[in-house]
Amino acid sequence: MRQSGVTLIELLVVIALIAVVTAMVGGSTLDSLDKARAKTEEVSIMSLLKQSGARAFSTGNVITLKFSGPELSVFSEKQLMIKETFKFLNFNDQQIEFNQKGLPDKFHLNFKSREMEKVLDFKSIFDRSMLSLDSEGLNGV
Repeated sequence: MRQSGVTLIELLVVIALIAVVTAMVGGSTLDSLDKARAKTEEVSIMSLLKQSGARAFSTGNVITLKFSGPELSVFSEKQLMIKETFKFLNFNDQQIEFNQKGLPDKFHLNFKSREMEKVLDFKSIFDRSMLSLDSEGLNGV
C-alpha cells in the first residue's frame, strides 16, 4: 500500500528553490532601497542649497556650506547653524558660499554616491533673471 505525501527530497528541492529566488529578489531589492536612500540624500542637498540662498538673501548675511567626507556644515557669518552627516554621500573638501544676494560662488558640487563619482549641477535652481542681474553688477536690484 502506497502512502500519499511528500518525500524529504521533494521538500528539500522546494526549499532550495525558494532560497534561490529569495536571494535573487532580495539582493536587487536591497540595492534598489540603497539607491533610493542615496537619491533622497541628493535631494536633501538640493533643498539645503535652495534654503541657504534664500536665507542669505533674506538676512543679508553670507552663508557658507562646508563639505568634508560624509559631513555638511552650514555657517552664517562664521556661526555654525546646521551640521548633517550623510550615510550614502561622501564629499571632497569643498565649500560653497552664498552672497547677500542669495547667489552661490559656484554652481556645482563634486561627491561620491555609493562609490560612484558624481557632480551635482544646481545652476538651474536659481532664477535666470537673478543670475543675469548679478553678472551685470547691478547692486540693490
